[in-house]
Amino acid sequence: MKSIIKRCLFVLSMVLCTLLILPNESFAAEKKTIITANLTDAFKGATDIKDFGKDLYRIDFDGEEPAKLFSIDSSVLKNWKKTGKLAAAKVDTKGMLDVQGWTYYDDELLTKGNTFFVKVPVDPKDYEGYYEEEIPKYYCMALKYNSKKKTVKTVTAFNDMPYFFEYVGMFRDGGVLVGSEDGAGSAILIVDSEGDELYYNNRPGKYVKLFPGRDTDYVYYAVDEDYAQEETKLVRYDSKGRLTVIEEKMPDWEYRLSSQYNSIYCKKYDQNNELEQIVVFSAEDDKIYTVKKAVGFDGYTFEGITAAIHGGQVVAKYSKGEEYMVRVVDIRNDSFVGKQYKEISLCKNGKSYFVKNAADKEGYMDLKGKELGFFDSAADFYGKYAPVVKNGYMYLVNAKMKTASEKVKVSADADVSSVGEELFVLTAGKKVELITLK
Repeated sequence: MKSIIKRCLFVLSMVLCTLLILPNESFAAEKKTIITANLTDAFKGATDIKDFGKDLYRIDFDGEEPAKLFSIDSSVLKNWKKTGKLAAAKVDTKGMLDVQGWTYYDDELLTKGNTFFVKVPVDPKDYEGYYEEEIPKYYCMALKYNSKKKTVKTVTAFNDMPYFFEYVGMFRDGGVLVGSEDGAGSAILIVDSEGDELYYNNRPGKYVKLFPGRDTDYVYYAVDEDYAQEETKLVRYDSKGRLTVIEEKMPDWEYRLSSQYNSIYCKKYDQNNELEQIVVFSAEDDKIYTVKKAVGFDGYTFEGITAAIHGGQVVAKYSKGEEYMVRVVDIRNDSFVGKQYKEISLCKNGKSYFVKNAADKEGYMDLKGKELGFFDSAADFYGKYAPVVKNGYMYLVNAKMKTASEKVKVSADADVSSVGEELFVLTAGKKVELITLK
């Protein structure tokens, strides 16, 4: 009798557990609803959208209408999901960008201090008395975005200093650095986020290469070549203009020196002009690493670094004749991470790589080199989700490559991109749709 009661209680407990679990499983399997808005309808003739970081976006238009800045913040997204209508807030640029052809510096968009750089076409009339070859095509402006008021103001403009065009960058606190180089010399100017000059140095006879020390304490790094002394110093400037020498003298090689993102690398060749090793300086940890094993593979030879160092890993370009491939290199351990691809870029969330294989399929690889999945078209992970296209359907996936949304039938030429954590773009021919999730 006791055994029968025990069995009945066991069965009853299993039924209760099942009833408790089922709603959670059902909820977990529920797919998010996709909401779309036609870009041209939402922005009256718009043709393209560019993410400037945070809630700021550049919208391009047909014809001679200048590009404009709009804010698509959490309140806009919330209202879009509720009403089904996208109504972005236009950003007041005080007329500074009311000119066709203004552009931006890629990878130098909004900082923690909300500053960003733009290039504005100059009016030749402003340079009367100059020789034609001295008149620049653009002048540079550093602008500061006020996300509450939806306005921008000038941090500093360099229209009266046309030679400041070679290098630009922002410190994370909102400060601005610009630099130039020419045959006569070089110059560096640093201003704070309010436009006040902190540092200026014009040094004839020297050649400067600047690049941002990303994810570091507001520091920019430079290579300082003094041709008169035939030596190369590795130095850095912080946002107050203070200079620190990292390496008094770089290796005395017959090298090619190049700066890219948050690294500097130089190459050493043997007597047969074969690449022997690479020295890479990483702004992540202020260290210099020697790479010997990863200088090449299967007949491909190292060409250069194509992305910022992240966790000791860098995307490097390799060539074999006219063929090019890219691979992730762990510079700390002198080893490759994963396979070679046609394209590799670190996703915005920093947790995986976007890759494109030899068959032109797009997908993802984790930071250890494991392939996660491939699709006909795919895009960056800004946050939890990324848009993909496969077998004629567009949908969103999570980091585990699980389907996170409903699937939408699309045409064969459909392509996707990400422009925010909750904002994606579907392009098919001339039709551009903005997408969010509900």
